[in-house]
Amino acid sequence: MAFLEHGAILAFVLTREGAVRLNLYTADAAWVVERMNEALADKPPMPIDLFAEKDAQWAEYDAVLRATGMSD
Repeated sequence: MAFLEHGAILAFVLTREGAVRLNLYTADAAWVVERMNEALADKPPMPIDLFAEKDAQWAEYDAVLRATGMSD
């Protein structure tokens, strides 16, 4: 995901029921959408759902670490 280099952190990826969920942390969701559109500009249309929510404490990331036994 080099196209996100300095504006977002890929925290984790979940794959379930044929769908891939990329969980990114960023200060600017609109910037991420622009980068994704640029990165996919030469690809055929595909179904992508994007949503944003505030998680300043990285609670979802922490929950994934705990669920996988990777937390301290």
